[in-house]
Amino acid sequence: MSRPISIGALAAGLLLFAGGFSEIQGSVVVEMRPGESMVQLRDRVRALPPDDRAKGVKVVVPPGKYVFGEPFVLDGRDSGSPQASIVWCAKNPSNRPLFVSGVELPKSAFKVVDDPALVARLDESARGKVLEADVSSYGFKMPIGTSVNTEVQGPLKVPDVFINGRRIVLANYPIDGWCEIEKIIDKGSVTGDHTIKRARELGLLGPDEVVRGGSFKYREDRPSAWQEPVLLEGFWAFDWRATIIWSKTIDKAAKTITLKNHHQYGVKLGNPRPRRWRALNVFEELNAPGRYVMDPAKRRLYIYPPEEAFDSVIVCGKAGGIVQFKEAHDIVFSGIDFGASWGYGVELVGARRITVEKAKFRDQRDWAVLGKNVWDCTLRTCDVTQVGSGCFCIWGGDRRKLVPGNNLVEDCLFEDWGTLRSNCGHAIEFHGVGNKALHNEIRNANGYVVSYKQNDGVFAYNVVSNTTWGVDDAGAFYKGLNPSMRGNRIEYNYWRDIGKPGGHGSSAIYFDDGDSGDSVFGNIFENCGKTQNHYSNFAAVFSHAGCSNIVRNCIFIRCARSLGGSSWPQEKWERRIKGQDPIKWANYDYKFLEEVDYRSPEWRSRYPELETFLDPYPAEIRMNAAYDCVAVDCPDRLDFPQKNGKVYHCGGYVRGHWHTNDTFVAIKGDPGFIDYANRDYRLKPDSEIFRRVPGFKPIPFEEIGLIHRR
Repeated sequence: MSRPISIGALAAGLLLFAGGFSEIQGSVVVEMRPGESMVQLRDRVRALPPDDRAKGVKVVVPPGKYVFGEPFVLDGRDSGSPQASIVWCAKNPSNRPLFVSGVELPKSAFKVVDDPALVARLDESARGKVLEADVSSYGFKMPIGTSVNTEVQGPLKVPDVFINGRRIVLANYPIDGWCEIEKIIDKGSVTGDHTIKRARELGLLGPDEVVRGGSFKYREDRPSAWQEPVLLEGFWAFDWRATIIWSKTIDKAAKTITLKNHHQYGVKLGNPRPRRWRALNVFEELNAPGRYVMDPAKRRLYIYPPEEAFDSVIVCGKAGGIVQFKEAHDIVFSGIDFGASWGYGVELVGARRITVEKAKFRDQRDWAVLGKNVWDCTLRTCDVTQVGSGCFCIWGGDRRKLVPGNNLVEDCLFEDWGTLRSNCGHAIEFHGVGNKALHNEIRNANGYVVSYKQNDGVFAYNVVSNTTWGVDDAGAFYKGLNPSMRGNRIEYNYWRDIGKPGGHGSSAIYFDDGDSGDSVFGNIFENCGKTQNHYSNFAAVFSHAGCSNIVRNCIFIRCARSLGGSSWPQEKWERRIKGQDPIKWANYDYKFLEEVDYRSPEWRSRYPELETFLDPYPAEIRMNAAYDCVAVDCPDRLDFPQKNGKVYHCGGYVRGHWHTNDTFVAIKGDPGFIDYANRDYRLKPDSEIFRRVPGFKPIPFEEIGLIHRR
């Protein structure tokens, strides 16, 4: 059992348990002694004789809640060998240890808010119920102050607060969802992807133009209660980018808000649907139980606690991981869960051959797992939910030398994450070379869910469902901006219910801004590729200006459009190829000759097709291709009614720069699935698909998804 943990013991992760160590089945087993902390246990493992460590070590962690004030660091001194790992595991798999980070504030640290000026700002129903505490001595990261003269990317950097093991929510308005801008009055200054200085050089801003924020009209009455200024988050121009800006003025009579700082793209209808905004960390919105506000100037925490009794409050407000593997190797963490953290559950820094398995991740603010410069690491059979931003972000491999990182995410369940980030962090984000995601299930998220910023990666046997419904011009699987990141294989995945109609649309797989050289094989797409605009080419698989992407042996079921694409004019290709784009990182000479060197022996051998990639040639040659594919019950035409009564008719199936032939076929009705009505998409031996597409290979539908929890 755990005992009450004092603030002074937090850094050690103190937990009471009786135990010692003994040899069992050839390895050394280490357990906690009475009163021993996790740090003391780690140091005792470090001190084991080399002969014992060479046999392998099993470190048994008893049940309980372990609260760490600083990261629990494992480094080279705590490492095993490829033949004998150091294994940290739960003593009782059915009653697992939980690791959290933060500071525990006793209830006595709080008092009822009694400052008359503050009380007057609260709703009548909240007066006498809101509590405050001075947190100035803990070094917590505070939200941006009013002196900040720029927009910032969300989520808002503010400590997280947990009462009785549950996260209470920041006092925002609205508490769920968004307000819609009624009318844009002034888009404000526009700098695009440039600094203000560069924007002036390019003529986006006049030489003497005063940079100004945009302004808009709102519908709601609630802002009349707020004391200015207020932090505002908005999808100011596009539904793929939300940023946070202070208000400059709120005209409560005219119901208009002027932003203190400009949004880089301006306040405008960059995507067709209405622009959205909300207010963050608003004191006046402490009007219901389970909410809090952090005052960055006074460094005080205000809470309207839940109605049930509580003894203490855990506050997470320091960066870093709960557990950090720093230059460590050959360590296994098995059956240990990770809870509240302002940073990460697990942080891997220069690590090799680390395995985290059978873990549950919940309530981390940033990533559940962040790995930088990691090799041969595995995240297996983990569950991730209610994480504030993204789930697993791994950097592994050497792109210049094309050396694979060989990191693996396998048999993991990701659901309902991105709770603090407006457009949702990724469930899986890979950077580098040769990393794989196999047999995972990813579901219930509002934004992008997978990002591959790597070469020669594999995404296979995964299920992705009910995602990408809260953004526009987006893809569940997103690759973009860099055609040197190629050779990735997207194989044998099942995509279902991706996106929702609105704006430009959303895709299951999105190759953006010239992304090229990847393959999609043996995937099944169901109810994907939605759009509501006649001019949009969005589809289940969409390519924006990319080329040499190959789609083969795929089935599209009830998809509004199977394949879509939009191309660039030759002038834009030539500008990027010649390095003439004003944004340096957008230029292909930079991506191919500075980030990597496509002329090196490694690159010439692996990608011979790049020999002439930077040579100008007609844009019509830059095509993608799709063969041996089937569209089942997909419309052959899309109709878009207009406000003027006209109806635009657009082609279904394929639209844009895709080369297809007679092996891309459409079938109405059941083509010979084992059980079409109940979504068993294995093919019968006499399926019409085999007759219509002679080269079609059976898709192992029964093998797609989680391994151990089917």
